Amino acid sequence: MAIKLEDKDFKCISSSYSIMTINMNVKPPDKNNPAPDAAKRRELVISAIKDFPASVIFCQEVTQTLLKEVVKNCGPGDYEFAFTDKQAAVMWRRSDFEGDRQFLKGTDSSSTKITESLKEKKSDEDVSEVRTRTAMVKLTSVKTCASFLAVS
Repeated sequence: MAIKLEDKDFKCISSSYSIMTINMNVKPPDKNNPAPDAAKRRELVISAIKDFPASVIFCQEVTQTLLKEVVKNCGPGDYEFAFTDKQAAVMWRRSDFEGDRQFLKGTDSSSTKITESLKEKKSDEDVSEVRTRTAMVKLTSVKTCASFLAVS
């Protein structure tokens, strides 16, 4: 007996996605931090994302203003992002994932578990700001229906 598979049966089998992590440090240079020109760095960040469009992008040292500019210039409607106001963000391609921002709340049980886990491991790192400095979003693949927690 042959089993007939339909297109919908293949939707939840498997898929792969590209991932990028990027430090968007675009603070203007000053005498203590002789960083490259902020405008040039912004152009470089946008160019990198356009040239290598990842499904999920983990961003560090970023502002919400810059994220909006990046999203606008990398294809309006292509990307969405979750941001914490503490220089961390997760961007994702809307054609690949649906995002649920419920994990951004500093009191969310998932972020509390992460903090407690770090404390239990007696990490040398200061974990007092982990929840406020961490961008989290639950991403669900539009192709496979699988979900995961993306944390930057």
